[in-house]
Amino acid sequence: MPLSTRWQSDAIAGDENADRDLDGVLTLFEAAARYADQRPGNTGDAFIRQLSHESIASDTIAAKAQRPDVVSILTTHAAKGREWDAVAVVGVEEGIWPNLTPRGSLLGTERLVESVREGTAVNRTSREFQLAAFSALKDDERRLFYNAITRTRKSLIITAVSGEESRPSQFFNEVAEFLSIDVDSLIQGGTSRGNTYVTPLNLIASLRQEAESQDSQNSTTALALLASLNRAGIPAANPHSWYGVAELSTNKSLFDQNEKIRISPSSLNTLQKCPLKWALEYSGGRDNDSSAQIVGTTLHAVAARLKEGVDLATLKSELKDLWQKLENQLDIGTGWSARAELNRALEMVEKVVNYQERSGRTLLGVEEKFTIT
Repeated sequence: MPLSTRWQSDAIAGDENADRDLDGVLTLFEAAARYADQRPGNTGDAFIRQLSHESIASDTIAAKAQRPDVVSILTTHAAKGREWDAVAVVGVEEGIWPNLTPRGSLLGTERLVESVREGTAVNRTSREFQLAAFSALKDDERRLFYNAITRTRKSLIITAVSGEESRPSQFFNEVAEFLSIDVDSLIQGGTSRGNTYVTPLNLIASLRQEAESQDSQNSTTALALLASLNRAGIPAANPHSWYGVAELSTNKSLFDQNEKIRISPSSLNTLQKCPLKWALEYSGGRDNDSSAQIVGTTLHAVAARLKEGVDLATLKSELKDLWQKLENQLDIGTGWSARAELNRALEMVEKVVNYQERSGRTLLGVEEKFTIT
């Protein structure tokens, strides 16, 4: 299947990664067009090299021609100073608008901003700075929202989704309250259409329910729609993926009556908390090791060398060599963040060695295995 076709089917099925990939390709096309305009005659290799060496993505400052007969899709900042007969403000949901995620907290820039804004900064606590920055961020988001809804001359449409993981934000509710609109009645389906929140899974479930109903006409229509969605490549519409359709692979017991089961201390803990999870993991249903588990296993392997009398410098050198081999498996980023993780691991090794030297004890064994029935 061509990549474009696969992305298209994934996007239709609701895969956010496919949407992001398509957006990335379009952005790449725009960057290539700018590069061709700025450096005519250069090769594609030169364009790729420039992209790979850019610390901050380039943009164009050239004004784009405005066409009156099209729909403009803009950010709120880009819409400042402009007007339209009809404006749609979408995504007015909690966590999206207002987006109150702290900005600039890594290097504490919000403290500098609040220092300049308030004029009294020196003795304020970290909590006070956080509250002040949060309040200022909310005010900024409110000003942006006001700018967005005042770009219209005649008609304004504000939309929000109320679903499993989203709900209208306080801005949406404030507008509804000003217009004397009952938001709860909208969410519960105040119109004859009922609840309009639809996802592929919800739609398929509704169609399956109709297909199994006693009404033959509705059942036939639902079956036809399910077949059409399946042909269109919607994964949820594939009957083979429905729960309860496939036959049981076996009805045998997981273990024989007299069979001995090997468990480790960690799996015993899982067995006590959730027997079903333990049974699935025992049968092979286990996720890949996380970055923390991989780092922990690596540190154990390095620390085990203490039994051979290896010194701290050698252990650190071995850990650095192992770290380079594991970088592709570890989700630790690049640059300074990767160096910080390596330094943290080296500090752990140093603490183990210092503990061993200060304790005055004799090291008898490392990672010794034993079994007990």
